[in-house]
Amino acid sequence: MPFVPGFRPGVSGFHFENSKDVFGHTPLLTIPVGPVTVPIGDAANGLCGGMAFAACDYFLIGSPPAPLDGVPGTTFDYLVRRLFDSFNLASVPPGPARYMALMNPALPDHETDASRAGLAPRGRAWVMINIEWPKIRRDLDEGTLCPLGLIRIKSLNPFEMGTNHQVLAYGYDLTGTQLVLHVYDPNHPGEDVRISLDIGDPEHTTAVTQSTGEDVFCFFRTDYRFAQPPPVDQGPPLPGDEVPWLEDELPAGAAPDEQAQEWWWTSFFMPRSGRAAHVSLLASGRHEHAFSGATKTLTVDSGDVLFTYIRLDTAKPPREVMLQWHDGTWEHRAFWGEDLIAIGSAGTASRRRIGDLPAVGKWARLDVPAAAVGLEGSLVDGISFTLYDGMAAWDRAGKIGSALTGSDRLVTGARKGRGRRITALCSPGAAWSPRPVAQAIADLRRGDCRYLVAGAGGRKSEIIVVSGPTGPYLRTKPDRASVNKLARLPPCD
Repeated sequence: MPFVPGFRPGVSGFHFENSKDVFGHTPLLTIPVGPVTVPIGDAANGLCGGMAFAACDYFLIGSPPAPLDGVPGTTFDYLVRRLFDSFNLASVPPGPARYMALMNPALPDHETDASRAGLAPRGRAWVMINIEWPKIRRDLDEGTLCPLGLIRIKSLNPFEMGTNHQVLAYGYDLTGTQLVLHVYDPNHPGEDVRISLDIGDPEHTTAVTQSTGEDVFCFFRTDYRFAQPPPVDQGPPLPGDEVPWLEDELPAGAAPDEQAQEWWWTSFFMPRSGRAAHVSLLASGRHEHAFSGATKTLTVDSGDVLFTYIRLDTAKPPREVMLQWHDGTWEHRAFWGEDLIAIGSAGTASRRRIGDLPAVGKWARLDVPAAAVGLEGSLVDGISFTLYDGMAAWDRAGKIGSALTGSDRLVTGARKGRGRRITALCSPGAAWSPRPVAQAIADLRRGDCRYLVAGAGGRKSEIIVVSGPTGPYLRTKPDRASVNKLARLPPCD
């Protein structure tokens, strides 16, 4: 059945709840009257209409809803403005009049002789099924989001109008006369809320049920007009030292883990880089999406730092974030936050705590020294993006090279012959490795590249050609220690 492509409440809706606990008793606006400021309205009564309209605004520009940056604040002020827009004060009849008419206890839920004769208003069932549902269906069939007003009280008291509610319909199922509307409900962030009814008999009282248990006596389509929302902060420009491996799609040859969550790529989260981010959808406990077996592997050199970008959900952040890398084994893990995912050995490369969780609602880069998770000199062919509770979006992942240029070659080992004489330079996984000494000398003399050896603290020593009594040989450029660091390299195959 029709659904608006790409809209999911857990991603496309706001991630905080429409509630007094979130907004507090904050005035909707203030008016200066002489020397005093008079507060108008109370956000504790809810901003549901503003949240429904604003979610639609953000969806139309391909952006996730902005996090709540304070009460009051930029997002809060925008929601208040859209709340007043959702009242449709310029419509005929205006929105408040529609609510009051459908709230009226004297209005029957069914048809009467007078309503059939045009002498009285149509009943609530007729309004929903014959007047409002065709308009809602037209919107959804065209792939257009449709805000709805929900009548939740029967009363003549205008001060009880705030008991009613607004939601955003994004799809429907219709089996015979059984209709199910799928809506984003600001009172239930992240949930697929459903409104169900039988549309087969508009003459008689028609029960309406909402999956979250609240009363619904009637609903109607509200008039929506787009408004430009405030921009979402995507963070500073990307550093130039990053070597991306995973961006917009899986590396060549990678196979998704079929036992984990499905990979879901979307441009909706305003990716930190590239065209799309991938999302860990809301779940309880440990949940992850992963791949392995990439033929386009990530070569991790000595001194490298592994990284990825993450954006924690504002309302449903995880309690723990874990990254796992695969190089033939998954025993390379780093985590942030609580230590809840009991795999590997705590305090080792198989489960290394890096720090606290980053701030919610904004992109942050997670950095892990390759040495901390035992990956220096490895070829990585997979990553697992793991959460405990909550949800998050992820973006570019790869490594930060240890200050190497495109023509630099990091040497991590050496072949040695008789008398411990070095015969070749090595770096497992590098295309140039192993490189016989005679060829390395020729490379250096032609200026084709540099060869470097990593030292303590990530410092690198350059390998140079030196003339000796028996001919040219290689050594590291002398430093204060005046030691040839090539002699200390481990052997390689």
